[in-house]
Amino acid sequence: MTFLAPTMLWLLPLGLLPLVFHLFFRVRRQPRPFSSLMFFMAADPRLSARRRIREWLLLLLRTILLLSLLLALARPVRRGRGSDGAVIAVVIDNSASMQSAGPAGDSRLARAIAAATLLCEDEAVASADLFTTVQDAPASMPAGMSSDRARLRTALNSIRTTHAAGEPTRAMQAAISSVRGALRTFGEVHLFTDLQTSEWGAAPGALSLPLGIALLIHDVGDDDDLAGSVSLVAPAPPARPLLAGRPWRTRFLLRNEGDADAEVILNVQSKASGTPHREAVAVPARGTREVPVALPAPTAGEEQVKAWIEGRSASAAAVAWLAVAVSEGEEVVLVGGEAPHGLLAAALAPGDGVALTGFRVASVPPDALAGRLAETPRPALVAVTAEHLVQDVVARPLHAYLMAGGHALVAPMAGAAAAPPPLPEWCGMEWEQEFRDDEGGEWRILDADDALWDELRGADGTPLWREIHAFRAFPLRVAEETVALAGLDARRVLLARRDVGQGRVTVAGVAWEPRWSSLPHKASFVALVQGVALAGVEGFAGEQGVAGHPLTRVSGTATDVPPEPEAVIEVIAREGDQGSWQLPLAEARLPARAGLYQFTQGQVVRQIAVSGEPREAVAQRVRGEQVPVLSGVPHQIIRARSAAARRQTVQRLRRGRSLYAPLLVIAVAAMIGELWIEGWRRKPSGSQQ
Repeated sequence: MTFLAPTMLWLLPLGLLPLVFHLFFRVRRQPRPFSSLMFFMAADPRLSARRRIREWLLLLLRTILLLSLLLALARPVRRGRGSDGAVIAVVIDNSASMQSAGPAGDSRLARAIAAATLLCEDEAVASADLFTTVQDAPASMPAGMSSDRARLRTALNSIRTTHAAGEPTRAMQAAISSVRGALRTFGEVHLFTDLQTSEWGAAPGALSLPLGIALLIHDVGDDDDLAGSVSLVAPAPPARPLLAGRPWRTRFLLRNEGDADAEVILNVQSKASGTPHREAVAVPARGTREVPVALPAPTAGEEQVKAWIEGRSASAAAVAWLAVAVSEGEEVVLVGGEAPHGLLAAALAPGDGVALTGFRVASVPPDALAGRLAETPRPALVAVTAEHLVQDVVARPLHAYLMAGGHALVAPMAGAAAAPPPLPEWCGMEWEQEFRDDEGGEWRILDADDALWDELRGADGTPLWREIHAFRAFPLRVAEETVALAGLDARRVLLARRDVGQGRVTVAGVAWEPRWSSLPHKASFVALVQGVALAGVEGFAGEQGVAGHPLTRVSGTATDVPPEPEAVIEVIAREGDQGSWQLPLAEARLPARAGLYQFTQGQVVRQIAVSGEPREAVAQRVRGEQVPVLSGVPHQIIRARSAAARRQTVQRLRRGRSLYAPLLVIAVAAMIGELWIEGWRRKPSGSQQ
């Protein structure tokens, strides 16, 4: 018999307290004068004998209760199966939460690797195998059981924390299978983890532990570790495709899983920017905070954005990536030259070039429109006046262009004195009676949630559209399938949009000149017309995913992987951990570390931006002596401060089996027996008879 806490044995004499109280503090007999003893003589002597038996039983049960509890606290173990020839499997938790460090700077993963190294170098270990809870390609894991301690040490040192959440059940099943296949004398599975609730607090998994294998959980976490609570959610791609030379904005979402307000530093660095944008952000407790960030104009090709958060409140899920394709520039065609369109050309391309906005303006005669729309690449937007749209050489090719996915902007001709001619039927709109007001009627936004206003939104998300007046206009009568965007009011619509085939047409009730409206003199006009033009730009927004998630769940769509079981996926790390590797089709998962990756599956090539797992920001750990995921599986949690103490605990356990649980069962049984006898003794005398 061995005791892991032998100091508790000094308390064993306390188990005799019930006997001491019974012998020295019981009520002593004293003679009392009494008139008659006839009633006592008639009492059944068997009742007195039963009472004495119950008292001695209670005394015995109370003594057993105290002694078993004190022995359990001493943690006794009986002789084990031996101390040599052990076959072990070591499972290292390399999830994102393991990068949390204590005040001394030692991370949870460093503690796990130090303890696992000592364990593998123990002379009692015949061979060992290594596993991780997160599949990480850069880690060089052994192919199976190995007795080469130098190789095991090298493999342990290659393990790094990832940005993904662990898969405990998968790792434990693989470890148990490895030990069972190499079992000679006795086997052990050692799991080094921080017992993060998001991974280990789930429902029990389908896991069984064969006889002869012990499962030991090493808790390497500490409540003093700087775990953080704020995570950075993968940024959403911009609503509009990017154009070279055009500044753009994106938004980052921060989530606080803690019970107190937190402040972090948000860093955003793009390929076009020299230094990262840094901003202090306060995130409310159990809440979120969306931060808009303005980014410089990118060059043609691909714009890469990396974001990360810093500070004491930054959690393990603190890295996010975004990759967006950038077009060299897009063309806007003005039918009939620039003059009929007022100041439209100046708003689309100030300075007569693509350097500022990414748009270049070209003019075509009405009879040449059909030829231009037949060329490739097709223009992003065709601007036409209502006066030109009545011509068949304009209406026919423009309608075909819209049906194929094009975009058009229709407005009255600048300088026209007469009312504009009727719109084609496929426009779905008609001109109303002319509106005139020398003081001007105020424009109002009728659908503030429409993506058209994204170029005009302020920091709070509302469109910056103020003090814009219309002096002359032809309001639009719109059909049900038409979206009213802006106007004097809901009945007098001045800007509306309608889908035509795969494309869309936007119609304005004013000409683009100051005599009709104050809009052309406002900065809002530039953002408005460029927003209309951007809606017609075709671009690749890029795929996004979360580290460690199945590849088939990226962006909520199925992958284009071939059905052959032997097919593999080539992975190249473009940004992040450099390297390349192959993924079997059955293990088609996103890499465990944030970055930009290229996946090649046959002829299909995909670019995916991988961000950290937000679930790892939950800084809660499993308490107690049982792990919920391992419920029903015999296991023991080891909580020791140093790697040497963990090895000593394991060595002691190898010498015997713990009697902690059986002693607790005896204590509970004694307590139940005492309660039952006490209840029986207190029954009414009538019920006893």
